[in-house]
Amino acid sequence: MVNTCTERFDARLSGYATQSEVTEGVARIVNQIAELRVEILRWSFAFWLGQTLVIVAIVAALQN
Repeated sequence: MVNTCTERFDARLSGYATQSEVTEGVARIVNQIAELRVEILRWSFAFWLGQTLVIVAIVAALQN
């Protein structure tokens, strides 16, 4: 009986990820978040620049 329970427990335990696999997964997720953050900042800057140019163009058109 004990052997059967031990084997079942070992079989279930082998299905779970090891600590190093979890650490690697978390590191990958952190890198993806950092890359996404940089990309969002880049697109935000492009949007702000475009909006500023449009406002300057409108003000310049109204000045004439």
